Order: sequence, then structure tokens, then C-alpha cells
Amino acid sequence: MPAQPFPLFLSSRRRWLAQAGWGAVACVAAPASGAARRGAAPPRYPLAPRQHFWLPHLSPSGPVVALVNLHTQMIQVFRDGVAIGFSSVSTGKAGHGTPPGVYPVLQKARHHRSSTYNNAPMPYMLRLTWPGVALHGGHLPGYPASHGCIRLPHAFAARVFETLRLGDLVMVVRHALPSGASPITLLAPITAQAAPMLPAGALTARNFWRAAPPAPGVPLTLLASLPQQRLHVLQAGALLAACNLPPVAPGTAPEGNGLCLWQADGERAAWRAEGDASTEALAARWWLASGEVAQRLRPHLAAGSRLLISALPAINDVHRGLAGAAG
Repeated sequence: MPAQPFPLFLSSRRRWLAQAGWGAVACVAAPASGAARRGAAPPRYPLAPRQHFWLPHLSPSGPVVALVNLHTQMIQVFRDGVAIGFSSVSTGKAGHGTPPGVYPVLQKARHHRSSTYNNAPMPYMLRLTWPGVALHGGHLPGYPASHGCIRLPHAFAARVFETLRLGDLVMVVRHALPSGASPITLLAPITAQAAPMLPAGALTARNFWRAAPPAPGVPLTLLASLPQQRLHVLQAGALLAACNLPPVAPGTAPEGNGLCLWQADGERAAWRAEGDASTEALAARWWLASGEVAQRLRPHLAAGSRLLISALPAINDVHRGLAGAAG
């Protein structure tokens, strides 16, 4: 099979995009809380209670971090800088609020019971603070209801338990996004070392490059966002480069997500593809049009490098806020 400008391994993700309503993210009304029953409008969250998605193939290896947003009652799990898990949560209720911050996983216990609250079961427990904040499987009524812990759907909790290791970071924020903004993004907000993923220059520069050169032989992840027309290049869970992409002509954008995987065959670049030709053509066009970016990346596309073309945004105001604070 002949070599191509960029090797493609395409896999459609229409089903989970449609299930989540992520073409235009629609918030889901939570069940009425006490305040709602007294006449206040119930909160609206991006995912329904207990709704979750687990897509490990989007990033099969690399450092892991997680983001919990108390305002949206949602968690995202990122591996090698790319989101692989999305779920609704139930965090601390009034008087027992879950504190924002960045926490390492301190302890793991598959079968755990609370020493404070009547021996309550806390399956798949990942401890974040010694006083008692943890991730674990539990009841999700559709609003904050815990005594400070972050409850997850049981099936999702089991996957997170297997994926996060001791020392991996969980970032908890309370961030209300602007009306119409997507709370669901594909790029991690922080690196595995708790640094902002995007320095200020990566948000504004047409072509941004990290000062340090890429590590030889380490695969790259190229994350292309269709709605934001921006490419982010990651290596070992940290940003290497970012650049603008040519706009997509109306009616030519592929549906869903495409996952493209670099394969090496000795000294030749081999590739294989499946799925719709529009994503393949779009990736090739971007690769050819990116000029300087393509030239600088080509020597570093080690075996295992991949390109993810997404109908979801890569970044939102959480990233911008962290970049501004760092700057």
C-alpha cells in the first residue's frame, strides 16, 4: 500500500455523539430539588443523572488526569491529554460542599465503607483528601446530594478506578460557562504535573510551538476540532504545538469523530483506513495545507501517533481561565 501525506485510521463515532446530543450540546433538566419544588427553576446539566460514556480507544495510553465541574455536575477523564470518559456526578450538598482544588489520588480501595456516615458503602473509592473527599460509586439523584464526596455511576466508577493510579490528579472547579458554550471538551485542562495545558500563547498565536523540542520516538496525538478550526499537538500528555486549520466548506465536514492512527512499516510509512472518505480527504487536505506545521511534525510522527478529528470543541473557558491565571 503506498505511503500517504498523513496516515489515516478512521472510525466513526456517530452513535455516541448522537446519544449525548453533542452536535449542539443540549442541557438536561435535573429532577426537582427542594428549591425547585418551592418554585425555583431546577438546575440544568449537560448529562442526565447516571448518564456516562467511556471511549478508551480515543487515547489508549499515556498520563491520566480528571476534571470535575461542580457547576455542571460532570466529570471528564483525560488520557494523554484527550478525553476518554464523560459522566454525570453528584457532589456535596449545601453545608457539605465539595471543595475546589487540584488533588492527587491518595488511596484506592475497591470495597470501602465510610467511617463517618453509618458504614455507608463507597465502592471503587479513590481518596482525594484524608478528611474524607473521594470519588466513588453511589446514588445520583440529579443534583448535589453527597456529604462532600463525588459520586459516580457504578459502571463508570469501576472504569475510573481501573484507569486512575495513585498520584494521578483530579481537578475540581466551580465554573459556570457562558450561555450556549459547550461544557464538554476533548482537551485536558491541565497536564499530569498540574500545569495549565494551554499557555496564553497557545490560545492566540496562529502557529504556537513549545520551546522544548519533542522527545524522540514518543508518539504524538494530533487533536483537530472542527467547530474551532484548531489543531493541538500533544506528546506525553503535554502540549507541543497548536495552529489554525483551514475552514471546512459547508456540507463537506464529516459526521461524528474520526480516529486516525499512524503505523510504521520499517522505513516506509504504512497506513490503513476505514469509514467515510470525507474525513480521510479532510485530514489529507489539512495536512497538505499546514505547510510549516507538517514539515516540523513529519520527522516526529513515531509509530503509534494518531490524529483525532472531532465535531466537539477542544477547549472552553476553563482552559482560557487557567491560561490567563498562569500568564
